[in-house]
Amino acid sequence: MTKKVPLLNEKQKNEVIAILSVGCSRRTAARYVGCTPLTIAKTAKTDETFAQQLIRAQEQAEISSMKNIHNAAKQERYWKAAAWILERKNPEEFRLRSPDSLNAEQLKFIVTQLSQMIVEEVKSPVYRKNVLARLEAFMKEFS
Repeated sequence: MTKKVPLLNEKQKNEVIAILSVGCSRRTAARYVGCTPLTIAKTAKTDETFAQQLIRAQEQAEISSMKNIHNAAKQERYWKAAAWILERKNPEEFRLRSPDSLNAEQLKFIVTQLSQMIVEEVKSPVYRKNVLARLEAFMKEFS
């Protein structure tokens, strides 16, 4: 028999919305009001207005944070704020990487070159086909 998850009362709903609107997580809000994130989710499923308020509060917090970062980035001395935005919005292009790491494009180039070498060097069609199939399967994991 499964335990019934209680729903939030109006005071708890308002507290959750207030907590989310300043950028805290649902987990933090749940701890504050004395429930679990599952209780918040269950309440949202049964109360469409609350569900919309949750979404709105989280979006407002995100927008507010991005506005603050954007405003800071306008000042040259806070250039790291601009770098942070670039890293988060376009990580493939701007995230910090160790010098010996590869991006997806570089990996694809290497595997293509390796495949060409296999075609040229492995004379047995059966072996060549098996190795190329394994390389193709490997690359699908990164797509």
